Amino acid sequence: MTSHKTRKDKGTGGAHIDARQARSIVEHTRKRSDELAAAGVDPERLEGRLTRIETHLDQEHHDPVKLRSLLTELQADLIQVENLLIDSGVLTALHQILGTGVPAPRETEAPQAKK
Repeated sequence: MTSHKTRKDKGTGGAHIDARQARSIVEHTRKRSDELAAAGVDPERLEGRLTRIETHLDQEHHDPVKLRSLLTELQADLIQVENLLIDSGVLTALHQILGTGVPAPRETEAPQAKK
């Protein structure tokens, strides 16, 4: 009995990404590009990433591994901005005030023993 290999088994790095979904992400991201730039995303870098994704999708037989890589690069840029917001402390403070279940940040230093 032979086994059937899935895309994941063939090294594509996960489930197949539908080209329509990828194009939808590009379109949605472009519509929000002004807001993303205001949040700290480099607009030129963002447009370059979106253009590379579109160009890749325009190929007759695009490589799913390459598409995943391009989308991961876009995600990394957006996570970087998200981290800036988190590092500012404002989101953490709001979560604490609103009681949304986010624990308080851990102290970086061990408490000093009482003498």
